[in-house]
Amino acid sequence: MIPVDIYRTASVIIKQYGEDAPIQAAMRADAMLDKGDLDGYAVWKRILRAAGGHSRCRAGVARGDSAVRGGHAAG
Repeated sequence: MIPVDIYRTASVIIKQYGEDAPIQAAMRADAMLDKGDLDGYAVWKRILRAAGGHSRCRAGVARGDSAVRGGHAAG
């Protein structure tokens, strides 16, 4: 998958599952690993990172969190 597809998929997962999006992406990554699909596992791990980053940024912005600057969580 190209990077834009990773972020599009992460966006869909976030819209469907909200705060549980990273959990859902992790479950899908685990399912790929269980099947022995290492390429699928790698894709879902990338989606997991993207979904986790999006949800942290959105939550921080919604709270007015001062640790969130420039669209990235400080840390």
